[in-house]
Amino acid sequence: VVDSNTVTKVKQALENMIQDPEVKQVLQLEHSEFDTHIEVYNELKLAYKLDDYVFPGVKGIIDNLVINHADKTAIINDVKTTGKSLLDFKDTVEYYNYWMQMGIYTMLVEEYLKEKQLDYEIQHNFVVIDKYNQHYIFPVGIITFTEWYKKTKLALKVANYHLSNDDYSLPYQLIKEKMYL
Repeated sequence: VVDSNTVTKVKQALENMIQDPEVKQVLQLEHSEFDTHIEVYNELKLAYKLDDYVFPGVKGIIDNLVINHADKTAIINDVKTTGKSLLDFKDTVEYYNYWMQMGIYTMLVEEYLKEKQLDYEIQHNFVVIDKYNQHYIFPVGIITFTEWYKKTKLALKVANYHLSNDDYSLPYQLIKEKMYL
């Protein structure tokens, strides 16, 4: 349940954000049908079957996906609100495992591009509104995302192990190898 003050505050923050020229550009808010080299998808539902896993796969709804055929890029833009300041967003990414969400979104977009026979570079942005109604676009660097992607694949492997073996006796790392102090 959200009170009317919160709704008003969120609407104001959103309005401020979408008026920002950088946000308009990144999310392609002024995209027209005449911009044939760019495709923009909002709230795009995707699913990806994971072979050799006991669970059927992963699903997600991408907030905003911009495919630029001229640059051969696909940009995943994930819009977030936070009750903290923008400077604390890096900690928020870790606390809420947003890195895993972006990893799964990338798997979904990779499959989507593969189906369209497009070999494009995938880029990532978090578009964030904080508790002060300030907004900022956080691009995700290649090195950072590479680590996130590895962690995402490991998390899926761990889940698959526990589910397929029905073994929850210890954390995966302790089951797989002896840990010395």
